[in-house]
Amino acid sequence: MARGSSGRSKQPGRPVMFWWDNPPGPGQGGTVERLIRGKVYERRVGSRDLLDVQEAAAALGNLHPLSVYRLIQQGRLAVVRRGRQVLIRLSEVKRYLRSGGPGGPDFWLSG
Repeated sequence: MARGSSGRSKQPGRPVMFWWDNPPGPGQGGTVERLIRGKVYERRVGSRDLLDVQEAAAALGNLHPLSVYRLIQQGRLAVVRRGRQVLIRLSEVKRYLRSGGPGGPDFWLSG
């Protein structure tokens, strides 16, 4: 659904934004907003829905997509492959965040 203004503050230069739903819980989902050619497209995602790498990076706290690929390569995020496309379940993102997430001490120091 294209929207001119979602009522949320926009961060310039961010093509993908993610907001978690309240209240948190096992079935918690979120909202993905993509900026495409000046229009904002909003998509609701549930805990079992799939995110692409850019969307997962936004859900993980605005990480760079290459950091998400690093987490996948290290086996910290499980993926679903659809052809050449790499997809990550939102429940997998939540599991990773519960286990310490991208701010943990071993994230930046691991080799």
